[in-house]
Amino acid sequence: TFDTSAVANMSSMFHGCTNLESVDLSSFNTSAVTSMNNMFYCAESLTELNMENFDASKVTSLGGTFYHCSNLADVKLPESYDANKAIENGAFFGCEWQPTPYPRPEGSSMYGSCWWQVQDDTLVIAPAFGDAGELADWGTGVPPWYNSRTQYKKVEVRGTVRANTCHRMFEGCS
Repeated sequence: TFDTSAVANMSSMFHGCTNLESVDLSSFNTSAVTSMNNMFYCAESLTELNMENFDASKVTSLGGTFYHCSNLADVKLPESYDANKAIENGAFFGCEWQPTPYPRPEGSSMYGSCWWQVQDDTLVIAPAFGDAGELADWGTGVPPWYNSRTQYKKVEVRGTVRANTCHRMFEGCS
C-alpha cells in the first residue's frame, strides 16, 4: 500500500510520463491534498483513469491536471472534484476525455461561464460548464472579443449562451 495520507501536494506527480499506460490509484488517500496541478501533464499513453475514490474536497489548485493526455478517453472523477474550476484553469486542454459537451480549447478565454475563441475565420462562443452558459455583462463597453473583430467572418454559438447585453456585440466584424 502506498500511504499518501499526509500528502498535500501531488503537483506534477506523473508529469511527462509519456509512456505510462496505467496507474492504480485505488489506495491513494487524498484527504489532505490541496494541489493537483499538472498531476498527469503529458501522460500521453494513459487511456483511462479511475479517481472515484479520491477526496478532492480540499483541492484548490487544478490547473493542467490532465493537460495533453491525448489518449485519455475515460476518466472517472470523484463527486468532490470541482470540474468547473478545473475547466477554468485549463485542466483538460488537449485531453481526449472532457467533462463537458463543449470542451474549452487551449488558447480560449473565459467570459462569465462561457469561453470564446477565434478559430480560423469563426468567432466561437460556448458554455464552459455543461449545455448552457451566461456571458458576463459588459454594459456600455465592448465585449472581450472586440479587438479580434477583423479576424472573423462567421459567428458560431454552441449550446445555449445567455447574453445580458448585445451592445456592440459584433460591431465592426469583417
